[in-house]
Amino acid sequence: MATKGEVLKRLSTVALVHIAAHGKMDTGEIILAPNPAEESHHPEEKDFFVDDGGSFLGAGARSVLVSLWGIDDEATFRFMKHFYKELVKGRRVSEALNQAMKCMRESEEFGEVKYWAPFVLIGDDVTLELNGTDSV
Repeated sequence: MATKGEVLKRLSTVALVHIAAHGKMDTGEIILAPNPAEESHHPEEKDFFVDDGGSFLGAGARSVLVSLWGIDDEATFRFMKHFYKELVKGRRVSEALNQAMKCMRESEEFGEVKYWAPFVLIGDDVTLELNGTDSV
């Protein structure tokens, strides 16, 4: 159900969208489920690739957290767990990002730069209202 069209359409109606996806390392494009092809059963790249964090901002997202390179799945899970823990406390996204990086740096298992440094915040430094909101 998380087609490119549906995700971009619903961005302005939710407080938080988390997309764990793979993409093209050289261009930064991420892969979502393809938009339903009207004339063909073979979707084209434009139907399922989101070209960059700018697409999300253009669709209404106020803030986007992206990774500049691929990261180990377990390290990403731990990083995001720390990040969301801070967001739930009511911290601004920049503060949550900073705290998640600090926790990872102090971790024995994921203290290396490659595990925490690729995360970059693009857009506004917002505080999320997470109580009673929907998410995609």
